[in-house]
Amino acid sequence: MTFTNTYTTTSSRLSLLRMQIRIALRQTTDISEFSLKNTIEKGIEKQWIEKVYIYAFDNNNLCRGELIFKIDWNLHNSFISDGKATIALDPRYWIADDLLAIEVDEAVKLFNEFIDQNNLNTKWRASYLSSVDRDYANSQLGLKRGDPIKWAGENLAQKNIELAKLPELNIGLRLFDFE
Repeated sequence: MTFTNTYTTTSSRLSLLRMQIRIALRQTTDISEFSLKNTIEKGIEKQWIEKVYIYAFDNNNLCRGELIFKIDWNLHNSFISDGKATIALDPRYWIADDLLAIEVDEAVKLFNEFIDQNNLNTKWRASYLSSVDRDYANSQLGLKRGDPIKWAGENLAQKNIELAKLPELNIGLRLFDFE
């Protein structure tokens, strides 16, 4: 006789938000553990950070690619208010050992392929909700205003991806032509 056991684990929405961005930054940039913990995670915990950007630059410091993670805090908070603070980690949607959404995994792989094929280097940035006092948040998170991005080429591809099981997180991916 054969028995099949199934089990479902759950994780908090906020933990999963932090994890998606943390993994993406670790897999695409040389961000330090200190910056992950004391800047990104702290800014997300406080619901100050709205977007995290990962840029791909060529040797002329022109931006050739962009991976954006945008958090819709209103949607997130409505899920919490509705009693949906946790999410079941169904293996069809999550790489369970890493708590990584399959959409994030695929976007990061595509971005990294583009970086590797074109010998690009990456940098990350974050932006705040419009209601956040930027000077105060910068002082608390150790950030400063960045220089404007210099864009190169025409859009080669642009994609917006909503996570099936964490819809308050949206991924934007833009790649630029080299001609």
